[in-house]
Amino acid sequence: EGWILRQQGLLTMLFTFFVFTPAWAIVFNKIEGWAAWDAYIYVFTVITTIGYGNFSPAKPAGMYATIFMGLTGIPLMCYALAWIGTASQRCSHLILKKIRKSLGFKAKPSKMQEIYFSVFLFMAHFAHCVIVFCVMEAWTITTSCYYTFVTLSTIG
Repeated sequence: EGWILRQQGLLTMLFTFFVFTPAWAIVFNKIEGWAAWDAYIYVFTVITTIGYGNFSPAKPAGMYATIFMGLTGIPLMCYALAWIGTASQRCSHLILKKIRKSLGFKAKPSKMQEIYFSVFLFMAHFAHCVIVFCVMEAWTITTSCYYTFVTLSTIG
């Protein structure tokens, strides 16, 4: 049963990112006339509930499409993100175990060590995103930090 649920989570995540989101981006591209990338970002910010607010539909068809897309996409994204979180936790546990083993520790990592390692990985991901935005968007460190934080925290 656990294996089946893990496979369903993976399939949901793949469907959400590679079928659902691009399909709805095409819908908004056609209805609102947005560029493909802008439509994709809009769909992604709605279904992740980030909602930056820099795009909103101007046409009634786009408004109804947003409602329907959100009602179906938000639960899909929640399930996909739950799977990603579980997979990330399992991976970080295995990595920490291998690091500890290579350093000669025989005991299993404690829960606190796992939590600290997860925080370290999240901070490393945060720093990576900041660097990418600084380089790719030519933003200041402050702007990059802020944008990364509001994105990862879903404040939007």
